[in-house]
Amino acid sequence: MRIKEFLPDVIDTAKRSPICDEPEIVTSRRTMLKLRIDLFMGGLIQVYVNERSNTISFAYILDHRRRFAIDSTGGWHRHPFHNPALHDPLSREVTFAEFLAEVEKHLIESE
Repeated sequence: MRIKEFLPDVIDTAKRSPICDEPEIVTSRRTMLKLRIDLFMGGLIQVYVNERSNTISFAYILDHRRRFAIDSTGGWHRHPFHNPALHDPLSREVTFAEFLAEVEKHLIESE
Protein backbone atom coordinates (compact mmCIF):
# COMPACT_ATOMS: atom_id res chain seq x y z
CA MET A 1 0.00 0.00 0.00
CA ARG A 2 1.38 3.35 -1.04
CA ILE A 3 1.11 6.14 1.53
CA LYS A 4 -0.14 8.63 -1.06
CA GLU A 5 -3.23 6.44 -1.68
CA PHE A 6 -3.57 5.26 1.91
CA LEU A 7 -3.65 8.64 3.66
CA PRO A 8 -6.58 10.25 1.77
CA ASP A 9 -8.65 7.09 2.25
CA VAL A 10 -8.10 7.09 6.04
CA ILE A 11 -8.78 10.83 6.34
CA ASP A 12 -11.98 10.66 4.25
CA THR A 13 -13.24 7.62 6.16
CA ALA A 14 -12.55 9.25 9.55
CA LYS A 15 -14.24 12.50 8.51
CA ARG A 16 -17.42 10.60 7.57
CA SER A 17 -17.51 8.76 10.90
CA PRO A 18 -19.71 10.06 13.72
CA ILE A 19 -17.16 8.92 16.34
CA CYS A 20 -13.90 10.35 14.90
CA ASP A 21 -12.26 13.69 15.47
CA GLU A 22 -9.87 15.14 12.87
CA PRO A 23 -6.98 12.74 12.07
CA GLU A 24 -3.58 13.98 13.24
CA ILE A 25 -0.31 13.00 11.59
CA VAL A 26 2.05 11.91 14.37
CA THR A 27 4.97 10.80 12.19
CA SER A 28 5.44 11.18 8.47
CA ARG A 29 8.39 9.93 6.52
CA ARG A 30 8.78 9.04 2.87
CA THR A 31 7.90 5.37 3.43
CA MET A 32 6.21 5.44 6.87
CA LEU A 33 3.16 7.15 8.34
CA LYS A 34 1.61 7.13 11.80
CA LEU A 35 -1.76 8.76 12.51
CA ARG A 36 -3.77 9.40 15.64
CA ILE A 37 -7.53 9.83 15.56
CA ASP A 38 -9.17 10.86 18.82
CA LEU A 39 -12.65 9.47 19.36
CA PHE A 40 -15.55 11.56 20.67
CA MET A 41 -16.65 8.58 22.79
CA GLY A 42 -13.24 8.26 24.46
CA GLY A 43 -10.04 6.59 23.41
CA LEU A 44 -8.27 6.88 20.10
CA ILE A 45 -7.33 5.01 16.96
CA GLN A 46 -3.72 4.61 15.88
CA VAL A 47 -3.01 3.95 12.22
CA TYR A 48 0.42 2.86 11.01
CA VAL A 49 1.65 2.06 7.52
CA ASN A 50 5.18 1.21 6.41
CA GLU A 51 5.82 0.77 2.69
CA ARG A 52 9.22 -0.88 3.16
CA SER A 53 8.00 -3.66 5.42
CA ASN A 54 4.55 -3.74 3.75
CA THR A 55 2.97 -3.36 7.20
CA ILE A 56 -0.41 -1.86 8.06
CA SER A 57 -1.79 -1.62 11.58
CA PHE A 58 -5.04 -0.26 13.00
CA ALA A 59 -5.50 -0.15 16.79
CA TYR A 60 -8.23 1.09 19.11
CA ILE A 61 -6.60 2.37 22.31
CA LEU A 62 -8.44 3.16 25.55
CA ASP A 63 -6.77 4.10 28.84
CA HIS A 64 -3.34 3.64 27.21
CA ARG A 65 -4.10 -0.02 26.38
CA ARG A 66 -4.86 -1.72 23.09
CA ARG A 67 -8.48 -2.90 23.21
CA PHE A 68 -8.84 -4.06 19.60
CA ALA A 69 -6.55 -4.17 16.60
CA ILE A 70 -6.10 -5.53 13.11
CA ASP A 71 -2.69 -5.65 11.46
CA SER A 72 -0.67 -7.33 8.74
CA THR A 73 2.46 -8.19 10.73
CA GLY A 74 3.11 -11.87 10.04
CA GLY A 75 -0.06 -12.09 7.96
CA TRP A 76 -3.39 -10.35 8.49
CA HIS A 77 -4.88 -11.03 11.92
CA ARG A 78 -7.24 -9.55 14.50
CA HIS A 79 -6.71 -8.82 18.19
CA PRO A 80 -10.37 -9.15 19.32
CA PHE A 81 -12.18 -6.93 21.82
CA HIS A 82 -12.72 -9.79 24.27
CA ASN A 83 -8.99 -10.61 24.38
CA PRO A 84 -6.63 -8.24 22.53
CA ALA A 85 -3.65 -10.50 23.26
CA LEU A 86 -5.04 -13.14 20.86
CA HIS A 87 -4.02 -13.34 17.20
CA ASP A 88 -7.03 -14.51 15.18
CA PRO A 89 -5.87 -15.10 11.57
CA LEU A 90 -7.76 -13.40 8.76
CA SER A 91 -8.04 -14.65 5.20
CA ARG A 92 -7.69 -11.24 3.55
CA GLU A 93 -6.54 -7.65 3.94
CA VAL A 94 -8.80 -5.37 5.98
CA THR A 95 -9.43 -1.75 5.01
CA PHE A 96 -9.51 1.14 7.45
CA ALA A 97 -13.24 1.54 6.74
CA GLU A 98 -13.88 -2.08 7.77
CA PHE A 99 -11.79 -1.69 10.92
CA LEU A 100 -13.56 1.56 11.86
CA ALA A 101 -16.98 -0.02 11.29
CA GLU A 102 -16.11 -2.71 13.86
CA VAL A 103 -14.98 -0.10 16.38
CA GLU A 104 -18.12 1.99 15.80
CA LYS A 105 -20.37 -1.04 16.25
CA HIS A 106 -18.61 -2.09 19.45
CA LEU A 107 -18.75 1.39 20.99
CA ILE A 108 -22.40 1.94 20.10
CA GLU A 109 -23.37 -1.51 21.47
CA SER A 110 -21.39 -0.81 24.67
CA GLU A 111 -23.29 2.39 25.49
